[in-house]
Amino acid sequence: MPPLPPIDRIVLARYRQFHHCDIDLREPSTGSPLREVCVLGPNGTGKSTLLRVLHQLSSGGSLEDELDAGFVAARHVTEEAPLYHVQTQGESIWCSAGIEANPAFGRSLGETVALSEFLSACEEHRTEAPGWPVVRSAFFTPETTQVDGEPCAGLEELLRQLLQERSMAYREFLRRPENRDRTVAEADEAFRETRRTVADSLTVAWDKVLSVARLRFDSDNRESLVSLDSGEAVPCSALSRGLRDFLLRLGLVFREYFDSDKQAGIVSLDDPEQGLHPSLCLGLIDLYRSILDSHDTRLFVATHSPLIATQFPATSRVVLGFGENGHIVARPGTAPEGSDPERLLRQDFGVQLTDWQRRVRRAGEVTKLKRAIRQTEDQSELADLLDEVMSLRRR
Repeated sequence: MPPLPPIDRIVLARYRQFHHCDIDLREPSTGSPLREVCVLGPNGTGKSTLLRVLHQLSSGGSLEDELDAGFVAARHVTEEAPLYHVQTQGESIWCSAGIEANPAFGRSLGETVALSEFLSACEEHRTEAPGWPVVRSAFFTPETTQVDGEPCAGLEELLRQLLQERSMAYREFLRRPENRDRTVAEADEAFRETRRTVADSLTVAWDKVLSVARLRFDSDNRESLVSLDSGEAVPCSALSRGLRDFLLRLGLVFREYFDSDKQAGIVSLDDPEQGLHPSLCLGLIDLYRSILDSHDTRLFVATHSPLIATQFPATSRVVLGFGENGHIVARPGTAPEGSDPERLLRQDFGVQLTDWQRRVRRAGEVTKLKRAIRQTEDQSELADLLDEVMSLRRR
């Protein structure tokens, strides 16, 4: 049986922060479901709530116990026709897309409709539950590290497991007839060349992260680190929590998909930038993409960081905000992918640099130019620097 199909629309009515919110999750140019979603918005607009709803409904989870007088409806795109999965308090109902034309469904988006009336509409369009299998999932927040709904141990435990798996693979390799007469050195070299284990491949990805901190994993003992400057051993426990969590979560996702034909999954990241230097934030999404792009796995992110958000196309961003009546509304992003942080802050985060902030930044630029003027001996370069200073003063 095929896995749970992707979602291209979510409707939240009277659920936590959301009074009524209809969120389109389709790529405008093709109409296909978004493979990546990045949720933005001020504190209190429900970013984490929406991320969790997306994750639960996309991976086959349930929200029934959390709903009171409202509902959450997700439209799944199937090969035949879309199907709605509607969840209310204690109920899970599958409906045909015909429910979209039902007046009770439309009114529920703009005004308060009694739950009993809405459930009656669902009954008119009820269809048999498809029974699609639950897809694999990873859900990471600052407080939670879960794979397939189960909490995960820390970085040290993951390292221990990976080393144990590598050791078992090495012993199996040595038992092969063609390897029995090799020397230890020959066997080691042949194993490294022919058997790429999770531990070996993951170390390459981890070292890209650690190089920012001038560290690398010890190739002989992956339970410790090595300083690139002094060559001294550094325990994993010496890493900051933000870096440790990043390595752990990247490792868990890598392990899940390494040398695997798994074709469906959901990876959700809430505040992935927490505790990380901006240089790591800029490459964070690409590291996950390098693992997930060869699989039919969707990536959902909620963030406050323009450095994270700029790595997504504008059409993949869902910007939450407060409407005129105080209810939460959603719109797509507008700043193009790869925009500089200031533009993204202005267009999608709604943050305008104040005159004071501009003056402080301009003063910093003038200071740097003055320092360059004092240091240069090139008359042509000096003239250009003076022109820049005068241009800044005229702004």
